[in-house]
Amino acid sequence: MYKLPKIGTHKAQLLIQLLNGNVVRNSKAKNDLDSANPATAMSQLRLDDNWNEYIERKSIPSKSSTGHDVYVKEYYMDAATIMKLKANDPRIEKYLDQHRKS
Repeated sequence: MYKLPKIGTHKAQLLIQLLNGNVVRNSKAKNDLDSANPATAMSQLRLDDNWNEYIERKSIPSKSSTGHDVYVKEYYMDAATIMKLKANDPRIEKYLDQHRKS
């Protein structure tokens, strides 16, 4: 069973974005979270908090600021997964409400 991370943590911020249907990219999350390595928080959310089966991920080809070919990790939850989670676990909506109030 997955764990809901403590509100206010980087893991919580990522999970809330995903549960709201947003796509999270490592490159953008770096600024959003004010973290040097958002990939660590995402990895902890997926593996330590057991969200891996719900979070989809893919690599998107891109260019670095120096013009090199790179891949950017993109994470998301599809709408059906989000609806199923909300329908089966009342804690999800409460968790999102807590974030809206904080």
